[in-house]
Amino acid sequence: MQDFKFLRHFGRETGYVVEFSARVGDANVFGVDLIEFDSEGKITDFMVMMRPASAALAQASEVAKRLSAS
Repeated sequence: MQDFKFLRHFGRETGYVVEFSARVGDANVFGVDLIEFDSEGKITDFMVMMRPASAALAQASEVAKRLSAS
């Protein structure tokens, strides 16, 4: 993933939504991180959603390659 940058964020005491963009190969990717916290400020849930699906699948494939190499 190249040219990663955060675009916007929205938050309150219980969590944040962070919007980002990046490039995977020739494809532009847009996504959001959904982060939820407990009363102590610890992360209780973290979800990443990306589009388009083709770029998200390419990213998942690259992550799998790197994990299997370690």
